[in-house]
Amino acid sequence: MIEDDNLNFILIRYADVLLMKAEALNAIKDASSAKYDALNEVRRRANINEITAADNLTEAQFAEVVLQERLHELCFEHLRRFDLIRFGKLKSYLKDRMDIEIQDYHVLYPIPQAAMDANEAIKDNNPGY
Repeated sequence: MIEDDNLNFILIRYADVLLMKAEALNAIKDASSAKYDALNEVRRRANINEITAADNLTEAQFAEVVLQERLHELCFEHLRRFDLIRFGKLKSYLKDRMDIEIQDYHVLYPIPQAAMDANEAIKDNNPGY
């Protein structure tokens, strides 16, 4: 066996898929128990108490639970910044926890020039970048 063959690397984790599913179902206001099922499959594996519809979480509260679950489950996988941007919390997170002030444009990424060249509908880069 070759020890450093670089053939085994993680593309995406099943727990990440389940948490994305829970987040998406919450965002579309799905009334079924599917978002709880997806979240709880991750929580059960980690031996954490389940969250159910009986807990009466609002959409915002459920989103916060998913964000916290992503923090714990996907720690050290370099996804936290993306999560905080997606949830609109990067600026306040950095200010509250590290006393770092960032500008609004710090949450943006440029559109690659190759993508702009390939698509004439893209006239300008991300506004504010």
